[in-house]
Amino acid sequence: MSKAPKQGIWWRALLTIAVAASGWFIPVPDGLTLNAWYLFSIFLGTVVGFILQSIELGTIALIALVACAVSGAMTFKQVLSTFSGNTVWLIVSAFILARAFIITGLGRRIAYIAMRAFGDSSLKLAYSISFSEMIIAPAIPSNSARAGGLIFPIVQSLADAFGSDPEKSPRKIGAFLTMSVFQLDLVISAMF
Repeated sequence: MSKAPKQGIWWRALLTIAVAASGWFIPVPDGLTLNAWYLFSIFLGTVVGFILQSIELGTIALIALVACAVSGAMTFKQVLSTFSGNTVWLIVSAFILARAFIITGLGRRIAYIAMRAFGDSSLKLAYSISFSEMIIAPAIPSNSARAGGLIFPIVQSLADAFGSDPEKSPRKIGAFLTMSVFQLDLVISAMF
């Protein structure tokens, strides 16, 4: 996750707040209710905040949810219902697990085991990753959770182990493995 640079943080934050608060000062267009107009303004401010990245994206999203509830654009029940879906929590938990893979070094250890077993060819590595994803797919039906939360940290660790850094040497094995995972994830998602 990239962090926004410190310079210019205040003007980006003020612009985000100004866009989100604009709905309170601009007259409501015909055909819209006041709550719908407020919700649109908060949504527009959230999008601007995501683009400008004055603070972390998760923080912007939480501030937007609180603003929706406090302003009356949505009820508290409506705001909290966005967290009631099983798929949402599956994706969140998979990304938390992915972060744990990176922090603990488990992804690197799995990458070394995969390199020892299939490391004599980049194509064999891609096949082993796709086979792993196909085995995991029935248990984790969300392709975002599966690829982004479990498979990608292992692929990133494989690329690092082979010296393929996205900044310095992106055209080594890392680009091939990443594109392979992307393409295979679509096929495996269609299968399940």
